[in-house]
Amino acid sequence: MKERMTLRMRLLAGVLLAVLCATPFTLLGVYGDAHHELDELFDAHLEQLARLHLSMDRASAATQPPILHPYTSKILVRHTWNDGRSPARWDSEPAPFPPGLDGASGFGDFEGEDGEMHWRYIGLWSAERNHHVLIMQDNGIREELASSIARRVSLQSLIELPFLALIIIFMTTLALRPLRAIVLALRNPDPLQVRLPPAHTLPRELAVVVESFDRLLERFRDLLERERHFAAVAAHELRTPLAGLSAQLQLLEVSDSPNPRALTQARHAARHLSTLVDRLLLLARMDRNQVQTHAEAIDLHELILECAALVQDHWPQREIQWDITPPGDPCWQAWGDPTLIRMLLLNLLDNACKHGSDKLSISVHAHCEDEQRTFVIEDDGPGIPSEQLARLQQRFARASEHTAGLGLGLALAREILILHGGMLLLLPNEPHGLRVKITLPPAPDTQA
Repeated sequence: MKERMTLRMRLLAGVLLAVLCATPFTLLGVYGDAHHELDELFDAHLEQLARLHLSMDRASAATQPPILHPYTSKILVRHTWNDGRSPARWDSEPAPFPPGLDGASGFGDFEGEDGEMHWRYIGLWSAERNHHVLIMQDNGIREELASSIARRVSLQSLIELPFLALIIIFMTTLALRPLRAIVLALRNPDPLQVRLPPAHTLPRELAVVVESFDRLLERFRDLLERERHFAAVAAHELRTPLAGLSAQLQLLEVSDSPNPRALTQARHAARHLSTLVDRLLLLARMDRNQVQTHAEAIDLHELILECAALVQDHWPQREIQWDITPPGDPCWQAWGDPTLIRMLLLNLLDNACKHGSDKLSISVHAHCEDEQRTFVIEDDGPGIPSEQLARLQQRFARASEHTAGLGLGLALAREILILHGGMLLLLPNEPHGLRVKITLPPAPDTQA
């Protein structure tokens, strides 16, 4: 399999390619700018030269010192006098001047008859209009100087390119060093041992990524720890009723007469196992979004009484005093899936009995609030510290390591209510205990 390019190689290749592609355009721009500036400079020089020649008389114009610079021969000067004396004309070189330029005024361009010579000219008249100066310059001078400047800049750029490439490589390597440190940290095969560089030592963009990834890793570690803990707790929770069920069945096998107590305990153990399995299966279906609700009008008073009887039967050692709002109140009429709501109520009532004392009071009241049905379940057990109330609504969360159960009851209740568009709220109960407030939509025929 062909190895893919690293980010460093891609950045270097992209930057160097961009520099190489931009260099010709840069040199072309340098040539154009140099040509423009030379045009401006030479035009100013031609105008100064024309004004200087315009101040000469016939004798001065005819007497010129020898040429010292090779470029001087590429500048042609013509004087024309018409001052009342005999007309006179003086040319600096015997080269033919185009007749169409006699008396020309201002700047212009002229192409020679051979098509190869290109001239730039300026014509000026004296104030009295009796002296005319025409100066022509070979445009090849300008082209030659502009090309010379471009060649020198090109040579300098070619010399600088390797040094520029080294600087780019060094800066890219330096800039990507934090990213490389992150990559090396993520190569650790054990996700629990991944240690990313501190966010404050990284560039701002990478710091945001690392902080988010740290939070994700922390959640993953917490989830993994919960999963390991859940496996141990689930094994214990399932082993206990299985051991009790096995013991009662063995007792029934060796008994010659029916043993009602053994049958009752076996039935309780089987029901406990069934409840645990139902909870786990429901959570698994919720994770896959495979839970379908079949909502209908529910008389929650009847459902509460049924669940209270089951819970009382499951906790025969508890002396429970029930306080339930009498039937007939329209606030008992709600809308939901009876099977899921039954599991919800069983979880909440069983949770109250599980953590309560042998003598326990549980009250269930119904209220109508803002077109919602509100049900409050209160107990006088030991309660839960306020700082743990929100955490205990998460899966596998328990008040302490010594707390019995899988830590699924409140989480399952919250998710069932979310499916119904309801809400779960945990509050401390005064002077002690827990107050659970749940809301459900009302039955359609009871809405205000």
